[in-house]
Amino acid sequence: MGMPVPTWARGLEWKVGQHARFISAVWAGLDLGSYLTNDWCEPASTGRALAENSEILVDGQQRLHSLEEYLLDRLAIPDAQGQPRICSELGNGERKRFLSTIFIHVRVSSGDEVALRRTYDLCAQGVVPRSFDQRAVR
Repeated sequence: MGMPVPTWARGLEWKVGQHARFISAVWAGLDLGSYLTNDWCEPASTGRALAENSEILVDGQQRLHSLEEYLLDRLAIPDAQGQPRICSELGNGERKRFLSTIFIHVRVSSGDEVALRRTYDLCAQGVVPRSFDQRAVR
């Protein structure tokens, strides 16, 4: 979705079924949680280049990727009759309803990579625990 993902974050891990369950949750009107980004951080030198962890996606990569797959017609979700449908097959009313779903964007602002890594690890607590090799702080 156009946001850089830090090298210390896990890759795209969700399987098709997990993507489908998330999109089904959108359709069901369930709480989708949020996604977390780090705001722009000015580098220590006063140059105009972005600092290393500026504007990164800290949490929510799997969910945002699910949305992207669905919106780009690469994921079919069963409709009320159980028939798989891609996003472009939706009527205007259905599309408007889907796109009006609230997916909260939370921002932090930190130039401290260790703190960002800890935040990344904390975001997974109680949701989908990351294996040791997927943690940013070891």
